[in-house]
Amino acid sequence: MAPAEPPLGALVEVPAGRGLVRFCGGTSFSAGRWVGIELSEANGKNDGTVQGIKYFTGKPNHAHQTTQPSTLRRVSEPLRDPEPEPEPEPSSPIAPQEPSRPSTPVRAQDDQEVQELRAKIRVLEAKRADDARHVRELETRLSEAESFVALRPKLQAKLSSQQTELITTRRELADAQQLAQMAESRIVDMQEQLEMATLDKEMAEERAEMAEAELEEVKENLAIVEVELQVLKEGGERAEEVTETPVKQSLAYIQLEKQNERLKEALIRRSKSMRYRCQRDLGRSSGAAREEQYREENGVAPDVGPKSIGGPATGRLNEVRWSAALG
Repeated sequence: MAPAEPPLGALVEVPAGRGLVRFCGGTSFSAGRWVGIELSEANGKNDGTVQGIKYFTGKPNHAHQTTQPSTLRRVSEPLRDPEPEPEPEPSSPIAPQEPSRPSTPVRAQDDQEVQELRAKIRVLEAKRADDARHVRELETRLSEAESFVALRPKLQAKLSSQQTELITTRRELADAQQLAQMAESRIVDMQEQLEMATLDKEMAEERAEMAEAELEEVKENLAIVEVELQVLKEGGERAEEVTETPVKQSLAYIQLEKQNERLKEALIRRSKSMRYRCQRDLGRSSGAAREEQYREENGVAPDVGPKSIGGPATGRLNEVRWSAALG
């Protein structure tokens, strides 16, 4: 079932906008039933005249024609003329005179103008409703803007506090980075010192091993000399039993004893020197040890200082010699 055509003067809505129905019927430019609409805005194509034929009177670019009534959405019905009130009956028997009526074309034109005015009123009412809706939207936006203006000082205060915190955090970050760099440099220095200490330790261990090897060699030589000395002593005792007085006074025996004593002293000194060298290489030597070694090698008593050797006249010279020996 085809949709019914809207009546003249009805307020309808099409994709081009809202308007009043001003024409319904056939046309000369195309077959079928056409509906002419006068739009409230200039979204049309003409003023109601198509190919030189005027179908209705409208404003330029306010006329719209369509052949699809299904695309029309009826907004309101056309306003009807109010019914005339019944005339009171005359009290006199005189027959009332019939009022003169205007001619049919003039009355049709007046009716058309009234319908146009009523349609315009409906359009204005629809616009007024739209304007009221826009006013409500604007009032809502205004209230939102006022609330934003009221919150603006709080937001600014919060922003300033956050900026201050950001500056403080950046400073703390810079300080932390500087401390980290200093710690890294210290770690590098400590690693270098550790490597140097490791190298020194390895060198000291090598020197200690060499000193221990030399000490073992000296001990072996000392043992050999002691064995030889013991053999010589045993030989001397046997010779003493046979001829005690001539052997003791012989020059060869005296020289042999002196040579044995010198060898023994040399071995003792070498042993002490090797022991002192080991202590120095291992880092355990001190001034007291060197002083003790000097005293042992030179036969100085432990409670005798450099100034007491040789009296007060040679005290300064002995002190210099003592320092040179300890150094």
